[in-house]
Amino acid sequence: MRWESTSSQAGARVIGSIRPDSRHGRHVQDAPPPRSRLWSLQQEIGDPLEATLREETGADPADALPGLITGQIAWIRHTVFVSVGCEMVSRCKPDEVSREVLVLLDDIEELLGDRVVNYAVRGEQ
Repeated sequence: MRWESTSSQAGARVIGSIRPDSRHGRHVQDAPPPRSRLWSLQQEIGDPLEATLREETGADPADALPGLITGQIAWIRHTVFVSVGCEMVSRCKPDEVSREVLVLLDDIEELLGDRVVNYAVRGEQ
């Protein structure tokens, strides 16, 4: 997927997906090297995220919760990433895919308990 930054009618910057070349999307989806690299990038996000959650919450080094929450976030990110990729390859209509992903995120939120959803929420700043 490629991203395009455009100006809205009100002058604010908007970032959104644009129609990819379906051959490119299929190549990334079907070829082991790009798929492997994307997986590797996703894995590299986990350790810094856990460290940030641990720091922000003041969690003890022995506390497993920051790692568990990181796992939930990784699951959400992976689920959304795969869904967007598959939908963009099959349909190439970003507006439809965006709406479907919002529904998917609502479904995911319903599956998560309050402890996960409200973990490390910052107060008003």
